[in-house]
Amino acid sequence: MNENTYKTSLKKICEGILFGIEIETCYHNVNKSSNQKPKTENYKYKQSLIDNKKYLFDCFSKKSNTYKNPMINWIYCHPHSKDCEEYKNWVVTSDPTVFCKNSNLADEIYSIQKQQISPDIPEIEFYPVEIVSPILNMSTTETEAGEGFLVISLIYFGWLIDNNLVYTVNNTQGLHVNLSHTSINMVDYSQKFIKILYILEPILLNMIPEDRRYMIDDDEKLRYKPFDKLDLQSLSGKNPIVKIHTNRIELRLFDGTMIYDEIYYTTMLSILLLGASIVISHDYLNTLLNITDINKLFEVLKTLIVDTNTINFAINKYNKHKLENSPHLNNTETQQTIFPKFKFNEKYNTFLQPALNTHC
Repeated sequence: MNENTYKTSLKKICEGILFGIEIETCYHNVNKSSNQKPKTENYKYKQSLIDNKKYLFDCFSKKSNTYKNPMINWIYCHPHSKDCEEYKNWVVTSDPTVFCKNSNLADEIYSIQKQQISPDIPEIEFYPVEIVSPILNMSTTETEAGEGFLVISLIYFGWLIDNNLVYTVNNTQGLHVNLSHTSINMVDYSQKFIKILYILEPILLNMIPEDRRYMIDDDEKLRYKPFDKLDLQSLSGKNPIVKIHTNRIELRLFDGTMIYDEIYYTTMLSILLLGASIVISHDYLNTLLNITDINKLFEVLKTLIVDTNTINFAINKYNKHKLENSPHLNNTETQQTIFPKFKFNEKYNTFLQPALNTHC
């Protein structure tokens, strides 16, 4: 398959991909809650969130009142509630694995308010929360960047980054990306997708911070065994790298973030890898299974995902977090993409403005 044919096939396949993101974070509403100092005793998320869950939910619901699109509607869900239509709405929920600075169980990395990132963490109490998207799509009917990224951009700039909200990001948080396809049965591509993750695992593990990387036990890594000895059934459990669900695949590896570009390119990387796994044959992937050289693996990545900005994002994350004995990589200068990054225009700015005018 030549390069142009591959790019055409990859774009067509990716336009049928469905995806969703789960953002784990800690927040504080400077307008609605007192500037109390963090509690010193350790306590789990539950009581904290029961006391404060309505801050985000009430604010985001209020912002959504002028819209009739379920893609930007908000609901509150108790964790894993069977009565919650979480895949049809944006969801504010909680996660027992997320701790904030007041718990003394988390090492804070940065705080972010009004898109301003700072290593200084305010001396106030933060509340753990998980923000879950509805099922989004990569259709290019509305925007050539993919309609799902239009929705994510609106939610990020109009809802999450509010004048009265401040977030902290720490080592207990993750960014999970869920993937499926509108017309291809999961059993037809899941093994190939795991095979791609297996091939690229040395890159992917070097893209995450050291403390998160060392939380993954050796026997949880995909390359712990030869691929033909890998127990795919075990990946239906809570593996920290990937989980195979009945009708979707969940990438669980990536570290938490509240930075737009990191959310954007982590999600795009996941989508393009799924698309590549559908387009590329098992036979071709089998020829790549034993490559361990990082430079060669990045050449493989570049041929698979065909997006310069996403490749350079992966390289920058790799260089920032890599093991000391891993080689440094230079950014690629080749300019290519099949999904340009979403940009607001006058049409979308008009749609966004009511959310920007309504503060928490």
